[in-house]
Amino acid sequence: MFTDFSIMPEIEHSGCVVDLLSKAGFLTQVVEFINKMSVKADVVIWTTLLGASKVYKKEEVGELALEELVKLEPRNPSNIYGDLGRPVMLRG
Repeated sequence: MFTDFSIMPEIEHSGCVVDLLSKAGFLTQVVEFINKMSVKADVVIWTTLLGASKVYKKEEVGELALEELVKLEPRNPSNIYGDLGRPVMLRG
């Protein structure tokens, strides 16, 4: 992108690619893209992938997205699990 247009790709550009590929059902390619991104994937990117994994019933991809979301927001897993309809395991 920089070579052709002198534009440095930012997280928003990557988010658009993730969203488009996810909506088209190319979840394996999305994971590959995320792993090659020049910027670190954020909550929006992983949430997009998680949503697409539910739509296309790709449990393995969904588990990956969920793991990454919990890493990014370790203090707030209840919202993530709640969105999935999963109970939260409380630690005592």
